[in-house]
Amino acid sequence: MARLILLGIILAMIPLVWSLIKPRTEETKETEMVACARCGTYVPKGEAVEKTESEHSVYFCGSQCADKPGES
Repeated sequence: MARLILLGIILAMIPLVWSLIKPRTEETKETEMVACARCGTYVPKGEAVEKTESEHSVYFCGSQCADKPGES
């Protein structure tokens, strides 16, 4: 009976140990975030709408904020 309990504990620990030793995947890596110049929402830099204003890059969360007239 003790052997079955010990075997159960060992089998239950295998996924835990495996998750600690396997390499990180792409979705767990850090991504640079930028704030929308209009509403302040943070979005990944690769997904942000970028506009250049007087030689400086300005980022927006989407086309709705980027296309709104007014101050950024």
